[in-house]
Amino acid sequence: MPKNILGTKLKKLREERNLSQNELSRKLGFSERYIAKIESGVKPSLRAFKKIANFFDVPVEYLISENEEISLLPIKNKELLSAFIEVDRMK
Repeated sequence: MPKNILGTKLKKLREERNLSQNELSRKLGFSERYIAKIESGVKPSLRAFKKIANFFDVPVEYLISENEEISLLPIKNKELLSAFIEVDRMK
């Protein structure tokens, strides 16, 4: 995974929803080119970071971790989530 983990994952999520950088910026209430800046490596504010995670309904950990196994499911119980990941590895 590249060093710009957040930018790479944000771009992936944005493209999965068929949104341009400007469209996503407007939907989140950011300046027109803010998403482009984040995707290129500019660190967002904490407020912006939370808005992005909430918009895509992903845990913050997914956006900042190189680990692709962090679930995108809304499972809050970490023990249960770990059990599901372990079972999935058994396939």
